[in-house]
Amino acid sequence: MRLVYLVAFLIGLCACQSEQSWEQIYLGIPSASASYEHLAYYTSLPHLAGTVEDYETAVYTAAKFQEYGLDASIEEEVALLSYPVSRLVEVTYQDGSKYSCKMQEDYEPIDPTSGDPRVVPTFNGYSPSGDVTASAVYVNYGSKEDFETLVSMNVTLKGNIGIARYGSIFRGTKAMIAQEYGMVGLLIYSDPADDGYAKGPVYPEGPWRSNSSVQRGSVLFLSVCPGNPTRPVCVSEENRPSYSYTQVIPSIPVQPLSYYDATPILESLRGPEAPANFVGALPIIYYLGPGPGVVRISLEMDFVNTTIWNVVGKIAPDPSSPVKSEQVLIGNHRDAWVFGAVDPSSGSAMLLELARSYGELLKQGWKPQREMILLSWDAEEYGLVGSTAYAERHASTLSTNAVAYVNVDSAVSGGSFSVEATPSLSELVRNVSSIVPYPNTSGSLRDNWSGFVGVLGSGSDYTAFIDHFGIPSVSMGMSGPYGVYHSVYDSMHWMEAFGDPSFDYFVTMAQQTGIIAMRLADNIVIPYNFTHYAVELNEYLSLTKNVAQQHNINLDYSSLVDAINTFTSAAAQTAADIEQALQSGTYNPELNQRLLYTERQFLGYGIPLRPYYRHVVQAPGLFQGYAPEVYPGINQALRATNRIAAQLELQTTANFINNAAIYLQTGAPPAF
Repeated sequence: MRLVYLVAFLIGLCACQSEQSWEQIYLGIPSASASYEHLAYYTSLPHLAGTVEDYETAVYTAAKFQEYGLDASIEEEVALLSYPVSRLVEVTYQDGSKYSCKMQEDYEPIDPTSGDPRVVPTFNGYSPSGDVTASAVYVNYGSKEDFETLVSMNVTLKGNIGIARYGSIFRGTKAMIAQEYGMVGLLIYSDPADDGYAKGPVYPEGPWRSNSSVQRGSVLFLSVCPGNPTRPVCVSEENRPSYSYTQVIPSIPVQPLSYYDATPILESLRGPEAPANFVGALPIIYYLGPGPGVVRISLEMDFVNTTIWNVVGKIAPDPSSPVKSEQVLIGNHRDAWVFGAVDPSSGSAMLLELARSYGELLKQGWKPQREMILLSWDAEEYGLVGSTAYAERHASTLSTNAVAYVNVDSAVSGGSFSVEATPSLSELVRNVSSIVPYPNTSGSLRDNWSGFVGVLGSGSDYTAFIDHFGIPSVSMGMSGPYGVYHSVYDSMHWMEAFGDPSFDYFVTMAQQTGIIAMRLADNIVIPYNFTHYAVELNEYLSLTKNVAQQHNINLDYSSLVDAINTFTSAAAQTAADIEQALQSGTYNPELNQRLLYTERQFLGYGIPLRPYYRHVVQAPGLFQGYAPEVYPGINQALRATNRIAAQLELQTTANFINNAAIYLQTGAPPAF
């Protein structure tokens, strides 16, 4: 082993003075003023995916990467997107009078960008065109449980139009379920109970949703297949459930509404009164319907195959590093429904601040041991289109070389830190948070955070990396009261007034994200913790047993218990091997391979009904959309009350966990 290898090894492994020095230097670089400048640019123009303004932000981002010393490029992809041409929603009352929804957000003089003529009209991405007239039924959040409640109350669903409130589950899943129950259209509104005046003062006096504000958003069936919906993996025969949908975009028209526009429709309903858990905060009696009010939805949408732009910025590794071929990826999506001060422009601003800060380190002589790749994704809002396309374009390289993917989406809307991560990365996040200062206190971020790390589901750009390619991932953000999500009011003015007026939390996020990525890039022994992974596998088993109990299903868990125990032993042995490597100060390529490829061994055959999701430990729930489901194959079958399928999925899950355990301990050749 050459001397330079040993030096690099010590820098990366042992928390020695050099590593601490680079981290301390880095902590002092991210600034509030620079973050402000980055965000001011991204919020100066609406930049919906596939538009001229979207391309302008791609060129700007690439130029900034280049200015900061990164090797920058733009990768073009072609994908199916949709844009609104015309929209009409009206309700006809029993007396023949009508109310036509205005579907237009109010101009607020204090927020100058709210009047920008380039703002896209309120719509749901991937809603089909359609013209339907039918009685309306209030379906609460539109969840599977809500529809089952309506069925139990003998409320007629088939042939009627649903009106659902936002919240609880992903909007695309609401459309998927409504379609399954035979509804011919769906309206989705924001109830003030969830993000409006019931929470506090509304915009512009406060951070919550005002009466004309509308949540745009995609209605892709994201829990079935992310990315460009025309790809064969998203529309193939084996991907089609037996009950309703034949593709991953709805067959019924879907339109979002403000609570101002939703109120007259809800007031037109009679029939049974809604159950207590269906009642929102509007000053009306919530009836279920159907009717007697009759609703018409008439939508014309333009579906086009168009170009989108991912921006790639690379930091070359130390050419003498023994792990120089490996990669650490850090990403944020750039496209926004409108201005997206929080979602996603706070993350885009932070990504530029990472690039600037790393550039300053490069000037001072820092070189990472692994290649670092900063990625500005496009068309995330439509359904993770850009990041999925990148992962599939670079599948071979990523499967061989990717150490981790670090994701930031809505980086800042307040001061409460939250994290979801692959279990092997949880301890890394906690460790780094203990050295990151928390604004306006003498304590650390760790001192002001519970330490809870959630499970990754979907809804952001880590999805393809962890769920399809088995690349360990983490997603982070700072949150607070945020009622302007996907509206015209998610603006620079909102951020300055309510989200982070001092931009201190932007600095915190740049520090936390930057050092996590540095440790992943600089530590020759990858800083995974599989001992913690084993603990989580046992916790997931407990959660699965609870679901089985709720559905009165008895399973034989012995094979899964044995597999988890085998993995626990392998993790303990690996921890000892890591400690020995740290003490010896020598690079161990066999240990490195075991660490790098263990997560890949959790990739199975694909979950029934949705084969794109291959990870047997975690995935989004089929009927939850964004929300995670642990042991997804097992739990999907349990929720469908299919005991035989659940037992088969349990055995499959056990087999892949056992394979991962053997690989972690012995380094058997990786299989992709």
